[in-house]
Amino acid sequence: MSSHILSLHSYLSVNAAIMVSYLFARFILHLPYINAQISQLHKLKFARYCLAISLALFLFMPYLATLHPIQKANLEFRPVFHHTSHILAQSKDVVSEQLSSTENMPAKLPLKKLIVFVWAAGLLLLTFNYIKTVLFLRAFKKKTFCQHKIHNTYILYTDVSTVPFCWSFAGSNYIAVPAALLEQQDDKRLAIRHELQHIRQGDTSWLHFMQIIRLFCFWNPFLKSWMKWLGELQEYACDEEIILRRKTSPSAYAQCLVNAARHNAASELFSNGVIAINGISKSLLYRRVNMLFTYRTRKRSLTLIAAYAIGFCAISSAALALNGTSHSNPLTTKDLTAIIKHSDLQASFHIKATPEVVAEINRIRTNAKERSIMNAALERMKQYKPVIQAGLRNDAMPEDLLALPLIESGYRPLPASENRVQAAGIWQIIPETATSLGLVVNNKRDDRLNTELSTKAALKYLNSLYAQFHDWKLAVVAYEIGEKETEHLINESGSRDAWKLEQSYRLSANDKNELKKYLAMFDASVIIMHNPELISE
Repeated sequence: MSSHILSLHSYLSVNAAIMVSYLFARFILHLPYINAQISQLHKLKFARYCLAISLALFLFMPYLATLHPIQKANLEFRPVFHHTSHILAQSKDVVSEQLSSTENMPAKLPLKKLIVFVWAAGLLLLTFNYIKTVLFLRAFKKKTFCQHKIHNTYILYTDVSTVPFCWSFAGSNYIAVPAALLEQQDDKRLAIRHELQHIRQGDTSWLHFMQIIRLFCFWNPFLKSWMKWLGELQEYACDEEIILRRKTSPSAYAQCLVNAARHNAASELFSNGVIAINGISKSLLYRRVNMLFTYRTRKRSLTLIAAYAIGFCAISSAALALNGTSHSNPLTTKDLTAIIKHSDLQASFHIKATPEVVAEINRIRTNAKERSIMNAALERMKQYKPVIQAGLRNDAMPEDLLALPLIESGYRPLPASENRVQAAGIWQIIPETATSLGLVVNNKRDDRLNTELSTKAALKYLNSLYAQFHDWKLAVVAYEIGEKETEHLINESGSRDAWKLEQSYRLSANDKNELKKYLAMFDASVIIMHNPELISE
């Protein structure tokens, strides 16, 4: 799981979560009824909830969507906002396919090296600045005087800063108060209340969280929008809590804000992006002062429940459409490995998530025509399954051989005229093999088109191949290319691993591709046969 979380798909999912959560949170809080009914503090909590739940859903949706109980119950997850989800899923088909191929891009390509270099340079630069500001605050603390301590919160007085601010680090909280406020007791009291409210709201901890996200997603414009908007909501929430709960005079508090803003204009402390809360900016000051005189107690219970419900449904819908079980979303090797692990696959065929199998399943999943063909074959298989299954069980053969007619004929009883080697029936048996197995093949009668007779003959042939090679995967290979050719490939390659036979010098480049394709199709068909929801329409 850890390596998948570090994949390119997951990195882009996190960036998509930042964008989607910002758009949905702004939209929902902009709805007139919700905006009028909930407090500023609950708006702040809701915005944080949207960001956190988006990151979780977008990052872990592939795992949630491929859990064993869901797959075995064959449930179909429908996003709540199905129409919107469907549009989102359709619009990303091409991008998903390109992204899947990009993950396997050779490291030597200059474009990939350039992308990695730019991202690594940005990460290192921001990490350096983050550490630099932490060290700066530690040095700053040493130049202050601690007047008193409230639990794990220290009230510090300083001559360095002209504005009050707060920060948190290593489980401790710090409030820096300008020494000049010692002569202005009312402003000092309001300033300390304000910074304490920031700490109560968890603003200082969230600032660290946002800075860590910024280290990895520094190029994302929606992250900058998030940080600016959360900063505003934090200040509005603080102001409202102090005015309504502390019974503070709006006029006195407004004057305190104006005085702090006046001193902040000359302060250079925050010019380097110090990780501390300081919300006195001129652009925000007018709105904050104006809102001080309009705050009122809000009704919020039902409205909050509605807001959270709408937010969860909207975000989970987008997460499922963009990164969930949609057939348009290519599977990674880790995804397919998890699916194989939770599927009831028989050990006889050694099914693994090889690059060829992953590519084959993604080819079917991301192509509407291929999905339709495979789904139709699975539907036809239901008609023939009882007869074939009974024969397999009578001869103690693995039931996953049901996948063989899927790739041979798609469970269509094809006549010999439809292919160059004159193979016919759902098992696609050639005339020479059919005759050796006791089937009648002439101008008047073709037993290969008789399901019962051809199934008995095919299973008899497969049993004889298994007796010769003692491996069901090799028996399947021999069924396709013949037992003599399979024996030659085993001797030539020196291996009994079916996937290594195509490396034999005996095969031409085209034959190697054909054999590799056949093996990939068989393994993919076995997996899809056990997990039809992978290609559900």
